[in-house]
Amino acid sequence: MTAAAAVMMAGLPLVVAAPAAAAPGVRLDPAAVDRFVEGYRSAAGMPGVVVAITHDATVVHVAGYGVDSTGARLNARTPMRLASVSKSFTALAVMQQVEAGRVALDRPVRDYLPEFRMADRRATGITVRQILGHASGITQNAFPTANLRVAPSLREAVAQLATARLGADPGTAWSYHNANYWIAARLVEVVSGVPFTEYLRGRIFGPLGMSHTVATITTRDRVPGLADGHNVAYGFSVSRPEIAEFDAGSGGIVSTAEDMAAWLISQNNGGQGPGGGRVLSAAGVAELHRPSAPGGEYGLGWFTKTLPSGARKISHGGTAWTFTSHQVLLPDSGYGIVVLSNSRPPYVEDTLGLVDGLVAMTRGETPRDALAYRIIAEAMVTILTLVTVTIYVVVVVRARVWAHGRRRRVWAAPLRLLPHMVVAGAAAAFPALMRSIGWDINWHQLYVIAPSFAVWLTLLAAGAAAGTIVRLMRLLRLVRAGRSSVWSTAVSSYPQAHA
Repeated sequence: MTAAAAVMMAGLPLVVAAPAAAAPGVRLDPAAVDRFVEGYRSAAGMPGVVVAITHDATVVHVAGYGVDSTGARLNARTPMRLASVSKSFTALAVMQQVEAGRVALDRPVRDYLPEFRMADRRATGITVRQILGHASGITQNAFPTANLRVAPSLREAVAQLATARLGADPGTAWSYHNANYWIAARLVEVVSGVPFTEYLRGRIFGPLGMSHTVATITTRDRVPGLADGHNVAYGFSVSRPEIAEFDAGSGGIVSTAEDMAAWLISQNNGGQGPGGGRVLSAAGVAELHRPSAPGGEYGLGWFTKTLPSGARKISHGGTAWTFTSHQVLLPDSGYGIVVLSNSRPPYVEDTLGLVDGLVAMTRGETPRDALAYRIIAEAMVTILTLVTVTIYVVVVVRARVWAHGRRRRVWAAPLRLLPHMVVAGAAAAFPALMRSIGWDINWHQLYVIAPSFAVWLTLLAAGAAAGTIVRLMRLLRLVRAGRSSVWSTAVSSYPQAHA
């Protein structure tokens, strides 16, 4: 069966077999790219980044900037975690099975993966397309993963869904969830009969010449040459190992700038890599990039949108616990850009700003310089922490004075203490509150990615609780003392009254 016939049988729109001619673009000067990236990295406080830029089927520039956690200089072959950029590879692997005639995008996942079970009848109708487009109905609220055990295999990771329910009807809402891509990767594994990591190596990495790229099952799998990433604490980058987490299919690929250049070329060149190896038809690549999920901005493993200029932008970012990544395709100019960073800032994804600057350069525009977001944000949190500590030290020290002022209206004291109790409860329950709005995180993870913020929350909860308890104890002592004084006066005056 030809690739075009397979695509048609799967119900996909058939597009031209060759990539559209790119619009004339600005020729980038590698030296200018180096100056911008290094200046941005330094100003933003990023320990290290690697960059790949391609144009049509040509590599424009690959390079590394800064250092890794061992102090070694980064270069075009330095391994970096792709995090959720890996989803684009998983989606392509599924599409390969579509073109082989083994899978149809709009048929239920259960047709190919009978082991997929959920505690919700609606799950039987989830289609392959809905899994790849995050429209399956699996949501963070319905299936939180922050406290899941680290599964040793895709089979066991998918099995963890057996007790979960859906958060929405399949196909009705877009909700980003890594579990969708566990299912997709397991589907590839079962349909192809090849373990997923081996499948990627043989069917994608190999044909594209990505010889320094590997796929992992968990974040603790050993990868030769991969150093620890970084987090930010009070404005300083701190190296630390990645949190143990299952990431096959959803974020388990480790790659280099040099290899990612080959990946970008395959995406802008109708599925064909720089060495002539083909991983997908042009029709299949176009389907991956076509928005099909609810909301109109997500295709299959890629975000897609139209810029104010009218040009298309196809992209996907990724955030591991100590790395960040971003890839962009600009079909109208033929450019592709990848930026991989060995750090994860707590508040602002600075790889995205760096990518935006490089995109501007492809249009002949002057990129914006980086602001020291990390330093500014960390300074604000530090000030907030000092203010919080000062307030609650004063509250505790002056608790006796406060109690004296409330001793005649004891009944109103709980109302006065209520705001502090609410603050203590909200700060202590912060991870749970975040899960309720779709950000699945626990305290350990929060201390890794935002230690200064987590310290502030901890001190806020502790200070508010301590202030409430000390004030209440002081007030109760005064009340008891007052009652004891009244009783003593009554007892001492009794003999005199009856003399």
